[in-house]
Amino acid sequence: MEQQPQNSAGCIFQNISETTQKRLGLPSTSWGYIIDKVLRLKGRQIGGAAISKQHAAFIVNKNGRAKARDILGLIALIKSKSKHKIGIVPKLEIRLLGFGNKDE
Repeated sequence: MEQQPQNSAGCIFQNISETTQKRLGLPSTSWGYIIDKVLRLKGRQIGGAAISKQHAAFIVNKNGRAKARDILGLIALIKSKSKHKIGIVPKLEIRLLGFGNKDE
């Protein structure tokens, strides 16, 4: 639990499969690793939301003032950069309620 940041909705994305990990030549299946070391987005902030510096698979409410659009903006940024850089779009591990189907 030490690595799991407070003030978050938990881990945002499902880990990649071992097959995808091997195909991409990555040492980990963790989106925390990919967001931090491959996409270099650890610590990126939009409004009051930030990709956690403690564990990059978490988006935290940094100052207690994060808006849903801030969190959705970071999710979109991660998806876009991942698609462009490694050719895959991460699947959400959380459910977005009241926003329609944002996992497409």
